[in-house]
Amino acid sequence: MGQIPYGYRIKNGAAVIISAEAAQIRLIFQNYIAGMSLQSAARAAGHPMAHSTVRRMLQRKCYLGDAFYPAILDKETYARANAEWQHRADVMQRLGKTRRKPVCPQTKFLLELPQQIPELDRNTPFQQAEYLYHLIQNKE
Repeated sequence: MGQIPYGYRIKNGAAVIISAEAAQIRLIFQNYIAGMSLQSAARAAGHPMAHSTVRRMLQRKCYLGDAFYPAILDKETYARANAEWQHRADVMQRLGKTRRKPVCPQTKFLLELPQQIPELDRNTPFQQAEYLYHLIQNKE
C-alpha cells in the first residue's frame, strides 16, 4: 500500500481519520484557496511543511474518500484548491517565472564522417584520435 497519508492511521486493518490532523488538512486547503502560498497555508494551519509536500497533499484524491479511506474533504474544496493551483501555475508560466528549463531545439549536426575510416597505424590512442580529428577539421 505504501505510506499512510497525513490525516489517517490504520486501526484494525482499516483507515481511520485523525481528527486533529484532518482539521489541519481542511484549514490548509481553505488557506490556499483564500490566497496564501502553499507553505504559508500549512504554517497558518499549525503544521509547517515544505511547499512540495503541501502540493502533494493538494493532489491526494484519498482525501475525497474511496473504498479504503474515509472522506476528509468535500469535492468542491478539493476541486477549488486544484483549480487555484493550476491558475497560479499558468500565470507563472506566462510570466516566465518557472524553474523549468526551456525546451532546446533539436541540434542538427553538419558533420559527415568519411565513408571508409582510414587504417589507423598510429602508435597510441591519442595519436589515432589526433589524426581523426585532423581529418574532420580538413573536411570543413
